[in-house]
Amino acid sequence: MSYACAIYGYEFTKPFECQGMRFLPRHSWVTEAQAAARDLGQYNLTGIVLMDSYEAEQIFRLEAVLSFIEHLDVLIADPEKVVTEDYFARFPSVARRAKRNNGGGAVLHQDTFFPDMRSNFIELAMERLADDAFCTSTGWNTLFFKATVPFRQHNPYLDVSYFLLFSGLETYVRRTMMRPEDRDVAALVAKRLRQMGFDIYSYKASDLKRSADSYARLRNALFHNSSTQAIRRAKDGTTTAYELRDYYSHFVILVSLVVLKGIGFSHPRIHWDSWITMQH
Repeated sequence: MSYACAIYGYEFTKPFECQGMRFLPRHSWVTEAQAAARDLGQYNLTGIVLMDSYEAEQIFRLEAVLSFIEHLDVLIADPEKVVTEDYFARFPSVARRAKRNNGGGAVLHQDTFFPDMRSNFIELAMERLADDAFCTSTGWNTLFFKATVPFRQHNPYLDVSYFLLFSGLETYVRRTMMRPEDRDVAALVAKRLRQMGFDIYSYKASDLKRSADSYARLRNALFHNSSTQAIRRAKDGTTTAYELRDYYSHFVILVSLVVLKGIGFSHPRIHWDSWITMQH
């Protein structure tokens, strides 16, 4: 291997190889690895990635993929040429002392318990991000990167974060359905996500959190009225109020699950209804 990059803030305890890169963890015990990776006050050195050649775009993508898994901002340091196998001594133990925004917990389980889960996703995600034809036809790269921005901000704004998430999902749905001009985005989202196996509806009065209409109304309220509250007025004159903070966490998880399914990633331990149950 010719180059080494330090990884700050990504949890892993087992070495693995992916896309011609070799990953070496700093900690082999899960408690130490988790404490270092999920420190919300600083970016701790948690591993090293070794590679024969260095491409800035590859590292940019890898940093985003690792951040997505953790739902925390992860940093990868600039490469250094390998002249010794004492890799960890070459890099500072803390890259930066700064607030890290907790995006709600890791999307995938730790490698201590499921050794191949994270590494398989990294392999598949990096492969898809490098596939221009796939990204153009599906818009999955747009969905993916917009899904990582909210928790990588140091001072996130709820309205900006939600709009990014909805916009990324809408791009993916319209591209994969080949319906760029349909006005009823809620019906379109519900149809596509039901095709993917999600228990979601265009509108279900008895279960508003499973209704794509709820999330579309909140997006429209933000865009048109700069409001985090949306109102639905029924024909009989009754109204239903929606408050963004009541729906945001559910939507974050839903979009993350769509990111996984969008590249065909699956694992028996993934709870695909966790966007409703809030059980990881």
